[in-house]
Amino acid sequence: MQETFYQAFLHIDRFEGRSSLYTWLCCIGKNAWLRECKRRSRYADTPYENLDLTDPSPTPEADLLQRERSRRLRQAVINLADPYREVFILRAYGGLKLKEIAALHQKSESWARVTWLRARKIIMEELRDEMEL
Repeated sequence: MQETFYQAFLHIDRFEGRSSLYTWLCCIGKNAWLRECKRRSRYADTPYENLDLTDPSPTPEADLLQRERSRRLRQAVINLADPYREVFILRAYGGLKLKEIAALHQKSESWARVTWLRARKIIMEELRDEMEL
């Protein structure tokens, strides 16, 4: 409370009268409290056991493996035949529903579902074959 009145005294020339004096003082008090909370959290004593010292970024090996998996998946999608490729891209990357894909191709929803499942199966088989090499 002392800090609130001190800040109000320093900045009384900024009080424009658009709100009540009580509201203005409450706002100053709230800001002083938030500043103090931020200051305390910066210097808080954290027990050593609770510190998470692990690096959240992936290791270079993990990053390389992830990029390689992504490259193989993109290549497998490119290798798909036309209706399978388009349905797979619309569903997997575009997030479209099977009903919407069917409407785009002027086909039935079951056609879209079968095409989607076959495309997934082809991609999974291609990726599995590459892993065995």
